[in-house]
Parts: sequence; structure tokens; C-alpha cells
Amino acid sequence: MTRLDLINMALLKAGVSQTVVTETENTREGLTARKLYDPTRREVLRAYPWAFATRYENLEIVDGDDAPAVQRLDGAVEWQYAYQYPEDCLFARRLVAAGGRRFDRNPLRWRVGRASQNLLVVFTNDVDPMLEYTGDVDLDTTPPEPLFESAFTTLLASRFAMSLSREAKLARELYLLFRDELPFAQTINGREAQPEPDTDQASWHTDR
Repeated sequence: MTRLDLINMALLKAGVSQTVVTETENTREGLTARKLYDPTRREVLRAYPWAFATRYENLEIVDGDDAPAVQRLDGAVEWQYAYQYPEDCLFARRLVAAGGRRFDRNPLRWRVGRASQNLLVVFTNDVDPMLEYTGDVDLDTTPPEPLFESAFTTLLASRFAMSLSREAKLARELYLLFRDELPFAQTINGREAQPEPDTDQASWHTDR
């Protein structure tokens, strides 16, 4: 679906009969769509680790040298290093350990926070980490999966229902439907990945 297709699908879900013909039109529907489309897109991307938006990147240390960044960052005494948050990152998922993905009872510790000069960083004690994250993908150039399209147009329809239809009950029903769609997406997407081992298994079993 194109951007216009997604907008018009959301309008239909919101009970709005007037569709949008061009992205630049100054109709009430067109103006509302331009204001709500991108914030809603980013919100749905952050709400779930969508496969089509998954990206990996080796992080660069703040200030670009090998010295512990903690010495230059206010209040970061718990961490040795601070790495630059990727510009296109909408949600940081996990740090990838050296040697590839494997079950680890003691995964790498990290957290996202603000450093000096209000810089968004990834704090960790790991050297040369790689971050798995959800990227800020352009839906026109990176085709989303059908489950994302459904969830996105449902949430966008909820916003349209409030601003265009003035139907608060419908807006709430659509929002609740959006929340119900995420667990279903998790179930379906989980079939396209090797599941993690049960963390409650005995160590003799996981080490075999």
C-alpha cells in the first residue's frame, strides 16, 4: 500500500466517506492526515519489534575516542561507556554480544539515557557493542508487512475518529482494537524466528 492507500484505509475505518486524492490537498481530511500520519507511524513502529523494521548497527563511542566516556558525562558513574544513539533509531531493543546470538543467562547490561549537551546515548560497560533496533522506516520505500498495515491504519483511524468524525466512542473502540492486534502480530511474527530457550530450564539441560 502507498501512503495515500494507508490514509484512505484509515479514513474508511473511522467512518469518513471523503477520501484523500493527493498528499498536498488542503481539504480537512488532507490537512488532518498530514499532521497525524508520521507521529502515528512512529508510535506503531515503537509499539512492537516489527521484523521489516529491524536494523543492526555497530555503535560509535561518544567523542569518537577509546577513553571511557563516563569520565566526561555528568551522572553516568554506573557506566564505563556511552555510545551514540543511531539517528534513525525509534526503539533500541538489545545489544548483540560478540560471537552472534545465543542464549545468555547474563545478557549485556545497557540503558538509553541523556548525556552532556542533551545527547541521546546508549550506556553500557561493553566495548564495541552492536545494537539491534527498530528503524525509522519510510513506508513508501520499505514495504511494511500486512499486520503492521492493519495495526497502523487502525490506530490512525482512532485519531481520525476523534478529529474528523468527532466520535469518541468509535475512537476508543478503534484504539482497543489496535491494542488487540499487537499480541496477534507477536504470535505470527514469532513463527519466523527461532524461539529463545526457556530461561527456567536447568543449566544441565541448556548446556548440553
